[in-house]
Amino acid sequence: MIDIQTAFLSIIILLCQCYIGYTIFHITHEKVAALIAWALPLGLGLYFVQVGLLERIFPDWHLPDNDRYWLQWSYAFVMIQYIAAAIIYMDFFTYS
Repeated sequence: MIDIQTAFLSIIILLCQCYIGYTIFHITHEKVAALIAWALPLGLGLYFVQVGLLERIFPDWHLPDNDRYWLQWSYAFVMIQYIAAAIIYMDFFTYS
């Protein structure tokens, strides 16, 4: 049975994924890239979109400032996802 803390942290991870997918769609206007960023958690999708798409669109990372702030918040949300996943991991494997 999943306790309330695990459910809450899972919702946080899902909301962070939604924000990251929306950010990629906001910057690139490509639905496939946004779905890849949304579907792969813990920054994997963001990394694949960054390597495969963003480096071709914005060579040498010359982004408009507004888009740069959106990406910085995406990376911050990836860190929040790692913290939530670590807490869920400790919750599952430390209680007997």
